[in-house]
Amino acid sequence: MDVQSEFRVGKVGQYWAVFRGANQVTPTFVRHEEAEDRKQRLARRAASKTRPCITCTALFRSEGKHNRMCPGCRTRAASSDWISRVNL
Repeated sequence: MDVQSEFRVGKVGQYWAVFRGANQVTPTFVRHEEAEDRKQRLARRAASKTRPCITCTALFRSEGKHNRMCPGCRTRAASSDWISRVNL
């Protein structure tokens, strides 16, 4: 079973909530879309794991193989790239 299918959105009275198995894991939401958004965030978080940054080796929560730089290094890399393009 993949992480995405561990979570589902279900009715709680006239409202919506996210369930993991039989357990409700979120408060209720008025709109179905709000519950779906929360389900997606929970699934991404559950699929993430701690990895070392390829730049500074600090451990951070990575969302997958595509995400190998910590947020700090990613921000510095993006801002230095922007500065280098401006100074052409």
